[in-house]
Amino acid sequence: ILDEGGGSNNGTFVNGERVSEKELRDGDIIGFGKGRSIPFGGGISDAHLEYVLLFKTVVTKPPVPKGKLATGMADKGAHRHLRGPDRHPLGGHSMAGVQKEKRHLNAELPAGELVPPCKSMVYPPSGYAPSKADHRPPSTDLQLEFVYGYRGHDVKDSVHYVDSTTVIYPAGAMVVKLDMATNTQTFFKDHDDDVVCVAICPNRKFVASGQVASRVRRDPETGRPTATVLVWDARTMRRNIE
Repeated sequence: ILDEGGGSNNGTFVNGERVSEKELRDGDIIGFGKGRSIPFGGGISDAHLEYVLLFKTVVTKPPVPKGKLATGMADKGAHRHLRGPDRHPLGGHSMAGVQKEKRHLNAELPAGELVPPCKSMVYPPSGYAPSKADHRPPSTDLQLEFVYGYRGHDVKDSVHYVDSTTVIYPAGAMVVKLDMATNTQTFFKDHDDDVVCVAICPNRKFVASGQVASRVRRDPETGRPTATVLVWDARTMRRNIE
């Protein structure tokens, strides 16, 4: 690898060391960018580079001849002088074995189901016996106890104190109220899409939370999705006005 920038660019690094020219070996780590101030021979962590690549050699096999040439070779009996998987120019012997093995494995698999957005088949566990109750809802409901996480990558000023030990913040399509003294949570769940802004009044009693435009809440005149702001009581976690 050759760096022709003359030291004026952001640097080329091999295995964390800035180089101007380097013979690469299998497994070397190549990095670029954010190293203008690093002198040649100096080091930098991969975490500080803009691009990090792995240099690896690839050994390819010669292509198997196909078409008229392969057919002509087969007609002349050329494959009789070969050994192993390349015996037949069309790969007929080896391919037939592979396809037979795949058919055998597929025959042993249970009937699967494609569940969007997953792109692979979902299979039932071994020994599974379906029953009439499988398509009925369970007799009990799931209860939300704790939410791990906080939406902070695209929102600002969304964490607010309700009192000295309690804070509120958005997470998904709800607002979480966390009691830091007991490490317990309660939830405002009246939104039907991601909450992206939260504000609290000066007396810390009422909260306004806004969500992205929802396909459920539509403008009655235009039919277009609308964004919604809900106002609710920070103590009871219940809505007051919309």
